[in-house]
Amino acid sequence: MKRRVQSAKNTCQLTFPPQWISAIDFDNVLSTANIEPHDSQTKEIIFKFQSDTKILIDAAVQMLSLANQLIKKRKKVRMIFDGETNDGMGYLNRMGFFEELNKKVKVDPNRPSVPLSKIYRGSNERILEINPINPTKKNKRLPSLLASRLANAETGVIDKKQLQDSAFTVFGELIDNVFQHSSTKINGYAAFQVYTKNNTAKVVVSDSGRGILETLKPALKRKRNQKYRGFSDTQLIVEMFKKGISRKGKNRGCGLKACADEAIKYKADLRVRLNRCAVFLKPSGTKYVSNRNTTYGFNGLPLLKGTHISFSFHLA
Repeated sequence: MKRRVQSAKNTCQLTFPPQWISAIDFDNVLSTANIEPHDSQTKEIIFKFQSDTKILIDAAVQMLSLANQLIKKRKKVRMIFDGETNDGMGYLNRMGFFEELNKKVKVDPNRPSVPLSKIYRGSNERILEINPINPTKKNKRLPSLLASRLANAETGVIDKKQLQDSAFTVFGELIDNVFQHSSTKINGYAAFQVYTKNNTAKVVVSDSGRGILETLKPALKRKRNQKYRGFSDTQLIVEMFKKGISRKGKNRGCGLKACADEAIKYKADLRVRLNRCAVFLKPSGTKYVSNRNTTYGFNGLPLLKGTHISFSFHLA
């Protein structure tokens, strides 16, 4: 009996180069693939990592979310780590990636036999390993954990209590969004890491649900809101963080603007990745503004379901 071979045209291969991979780099790899991972014609998706590919936490969480989404759609997913030792695999193992990765994802040569995240979890104040956000059961400690990690990392502020309170507002709101709006059975994720080389702390909160715009745009249409007619997806995201557009009406549901207001006090860069678009916002003075020097966005990206938000805090 002949063995059926998967046609190359039905296989999406995502090959990550030997460099640091950010969430932006991850989207670039997705965009240059021969076929989209979520495409109905795609049967198998291969993530291929060079031996010296290094992965930033925002990219790691997006990879995790995408892989689990694809398994949910009953697609074959395989991750290949080249070399006798692989920097990317070692990092993902330490951050708890494989603990959260669906067991149906095949890992070559093998999944790590020793889960380093279980051994060392909580031992390093400069990281918070990938934590699941169960959409039906709140982890009430998670916003506090993220906030305390950030406050401890930022040595240049006089009032650490104020920073911790602001951070708690941001992370609590983002995590609460997973329960309120995502409508998903797949876990969301949150993680934190300090990068000493560029003195930056990165916080990531991610879910695989409907996405902010998928709940906002139908509501604006029902309300026949003419103000945002003709806005692109990226323009709507910018307005949401600047002015607090809400599907619930005036002065309601403006939690994302509250997040932005707190984060901007500490000059945090903000990146938002939604189903088919992404926006990067840099603060200008006391607010996020939309111009070519502080904002850029991409429409028409390959599908990645959900809302994936990362803040980069520049440490003193």
